Amino acid sequence: MGEGRTGHAILGPSASHRWTACPASVRMIRDHAPEQEDSIYAEEGTMFHTLCEVVASYRLLDGEVGHYDLGMLDWALNALEDWHDDQLRYVEEWIEFLQECLAEEEGAVLYLEVVVDTGVPGVWGTADAVIVYPSGRIRVIDIKYGAGVKVQCVGNPQLRFYGVGALETLIEDPLTIHEITTTVWQPRMNNISEETLTRHELLNWRDDVIPAAKLALSDDAPFGPSEEVCRWCPVAGICKPRMKRMLAIDFGDPDVLTGDEMAEAYSRTSELKRWITDIEDAALKQAYEEAGSVPGFKVVQSGGRRKITDEEKAIKRLLEAGYGWDDVSKRKISTFGQLDKLVGGGERLEELLGEYLGMSEGRLSLAKESDPRPPADALHSAETDFAGIENGEA
Repeated sequence: MGEGRTGHAILGPSASHRWTACPASVRMIRDHAPEQEDSIYAEEGTMFHTLCEVVASYRLLDGEVGHYDLGMLDWALNALEDWHDDQLRYVEEWIEFLQECLAEEEGAVLYLEVVVDTGVPGVWGTADAVIVYPSGRIRVIDIKYGAGVKVQCVGNPQLRFYGVGALETLIEDPLTIHEITTTVWQPRMNNISEETLTRHELLNWRDDVIPAAKLALSDDAPFGPSEEVCRWCPVAGICKPRMKRMLAIDFGDPDVLTGDEMAEAYSRTSELKRWITDIEDAALKQAYEEAGSVPGFKVVQSGGRRKITDEEKAIKRLLEAGYGWDDVSKRKISTFGQLDKLVGGGERLEELLGEYLGMSEGRLSLAKESDPRPPADALHSAETDFAGIENGEA
């Protein structure tokens, strides 16, 4: 049985995709970004995790009323009002999902917010939910509240760490477990992703990762920058090996790009844009915190724009001054997101507006040949999308 932990792991499972590929990132973050502020998205996810734990503990584990009341009060006070309705709706889906998983076998036991020790140096974390089945199965479920990218479970090192951690922490005799299923539950993207491994497969994977973990904890750990690894790294904007990677592009013909070179260059534009943004953010932060630390540049206040501080009172005063309503205020229909929420979803909006709904053609963009969308009609596109360019418009 693993022992409990507090605080943050040096090698957190949620960042394992980064430190297994770029071991030096651990040292870099420790030395240059030890204190990191959570984004608004991280705070939103944290509050939803809190709500799920409070409600599931009370309704599925016969938790105490006092704990439930205090937990709900804490959530209500700390979660932004804009989050309340959606999170309360999705927590009901969380309860239903757990009930479905528990119903797979009679006698299944649910554990919530389990601190798990993986047996890998520096690696431990908290699993959102673990279900142990009498037949010798374990299911580990991780809540992902993000709505930007679908999280896949197959090959996901974070979920595998939680799986092996549950095996090591909750099970007296691991030999009684024959398979472990890891599950990503992502309600806002209607995404449930799973991976099932045998005990031997999971433990063999864990043993293969141990050398990478030991390397990441050493002072001479190597760098391994890549688009995926650097995307969420907090020191990506000041990392010199990343800069060298971004600038190390060798093209043959000094004058004209070949088709292959064009493809190579285009495939890296998103990574280049992200790197440039990271550089800009890091330079601004450094120059702001220490004047003169970015030679040749200084931080200035950009010109502000006029704004109405109280629209309702401003409109009232203009109306009192004799100006017409249509002259001082422009009404327009709400966004699709707002309308979907208002009427109860896209299907209901389709029922109400049917003939008044349509789709724009969208803009042209390059995509990999593996993309499932059909290629655009070049002739049609030339006549419509590029018409403005042919007429000399920007």
